[in-house]
Amino acid sequence: AAQLSGFYDLERVEVLRGPQGTLYGKNSIGGSINFVTLKPSEDFRMKLQVKAGNYGRMDAAGLISGPIAENLFAKVALSYRSSDGYLRNVLAGSPQFGERWGETESFSYRGSLRWTPSDRFEAIVTVDGVRDNNGATNREPVGSQGPLHNCGCASDPVAVNIALGGAGSPYTTLASVEGYTKRTIFGANLQLNYEFDFATLSSISAYRETDYDYLEDSSGLPPSSVFTDLTGASGNPNTVLLGPATNGFTFKITDAVQEKPTQYTQEIRLISPSGDNFEWIAGLFSVNEDNRIRFDIDISQSPLLAGAGPIVVNPTAP
Repeated sequence: AAQLSGFYDLERVEVLRGPQGTLYGKNSIGGSINFVTLKPSEDFRMKLQVKAGNYGRMDAAGLISGPIAENLFAKVALSYRSSDGYLRNVLAGSPQFGERWGETESFSYRGSLRWTPSDRFEAIVTVDGVRDNNGATNREPVGSQGPLHNCGCASDPVAVNIALGGAGSPYTTLASVEGYTKRTIFGANLQLNYEFDFATLSSISAYRETDYDYLEDSSGLPPSSVFTDLTGASGNPNTVLLGPATNGFTFKITDAVQEKPTQYTQEIRLISPSGDNFEWIAGLFSVNEDNRIRFDIDISQSPLLAGAGPIVVNPTAP
């Protein structure tokens, strides 16, 4: 949940082939992609970037870096991105009819202090965070298989999409539930480097926590307006399942995910100088992670299973 945040103060990207299990801790069989951000600079520098576009798109990012005292340097980088929704709700009779969905808003920050009391020692402490508040996504049915889901009836998602006027454009939606993605990330790390004559010793201590909340109308279609009993207690439900597509989708489902991971890592490595005939790396890495996830499959929006409520899979399980 903490992946894919903004890197607006990027210095370089490293692509390393796998496996990577010695230098970067937990084994990365396929390799590693490292996004390396700028260190606080010894010279004053400032950067500002602004972008604008359609659908109310506005991006702004800024960076300021330089010395604040003898042998002490600082950097602050901020980024803000927002846009209006590009989805139009076309579900006739719905309270959300005509509304714009899919808006985005994201704020990111990164602050660093770098202390170099000697030519051999360097200490860098960094704090960063992200706050995302994004609107609904759109689920667009593009195909279905089987006699029940390929019947042109209420159990056929493509047929329902066409019958209710949602087909033909990715910028329209028939969803009856407005989804969202909300995410808050906080991280901090301390890196210590000391250059001996024979090698460089590095210690990296890091903490990261995330609060992630997600809701999506998984079918992107409204529920059937006719009661559908899939338990068989009310008799054979095929009449309803094979009803007209204008009734709405008989297999309506809404998904919700809440995730709260926290992670502590500690890395210690000793690296020989580059360019020698024999180069070596030695190190230790430890990680302690606790990830609590709740995943809800909500079928209460649709008259399935005699009106059953949410089904919870792995509730709050570490």
